Amino acid sequence: MKVYLSFDIEGVTGLTDNVKDIDPDGRFFHHAMELSTMDVNAAVEGAVEAGANEVIVNDGHGWNRRNLLFEKLHPQASLLRARVTTPGLNMAGLDESFHAVMFIGWHARASSRGVLSHALNSRAFTAWRINDRPVGEPELAAAYAGTYGIPLVLFTGDDAACDEVQEWCPKCVRVQTKIVIDHVSAICSSKEKTFELIKNGARSALEQRSEIEPFLFDGPFSVEADLVNDHVAGAIAEIPAVSLVNRTTVRYESEDFRDIFRATHAMQMISGAAL
Repeated sequence: MKVYLSFDIEGVTGLTDNVKDIDPDGRFFHHAMELSTMDVNAAVEGAVEAGANEVIVNDGHGWNRRNLLFEKLHPQASLLRARVTTPGLNMAGLDESFHAVMFIGWHARASSRGVLSHALNSRAFTAWRINDRPVGEPELAAAYAGTYGIPLVLFTGDDAACDEVQEWCPKCVRVQTKIVIDHVSAICSSKEKTFELIKNGARSALEQRSEIEPFLFDGPFSVEADLVNDHVAGAIAEIPAVSLVNRTTVRYESEDFRDIFRATHAMQMISGAAL
């Protein structure tokens, strides 16, 4: 059994504040790397116990994507080292050979309740919609996996993010790492507790993966993104087939959801350059 594990940092055990906890230039970042690697290793351990013989871990947070301690990664895991520009974004390298997807340390939608909630570029976007339905990074990535027939079986993050996932993927196993107080505050479970919860959740998720349907949106597809600044929206609208809905909203349509996913990736990269 081959498992794809996509990592993000905002939902990791014990982390809450962008500047103090997850800023790569901050003096506490090595601590964040330790906790991130621990959460990932817990999921890998549970996957191996459930029979996985290959686990590919995508370090999918940030622009440079150097958040996990390679020398401390579980020996049964392989690390996919990429950058934000790598095709596939937080699902880079995914194909039909995988049997299940896991999201470790992910977060809630932009402008919603949740620790460090956002979607893609947190400084540029305030909301995303697929077919007029509010979405976040988990829905986008899970639907991309769904185009390959692969289910999202495990999600870990704060209680708000877990509640969002339950709305659209109710059979996905969800592991709560903390309880939201506000955007930069939470009641955090101990690392010992979450390690066991994530390990057991991963094992249980893979044991019941045949009961979890791949997540898909109904086509044809449209994606809209609301932006903070009109000049960034204008830059994104330079992409062929992307249109301006108004000064700060852009829209793209396609019959193929993989095109939609690639478009969100392109919009993110252009937003970073335009800011």
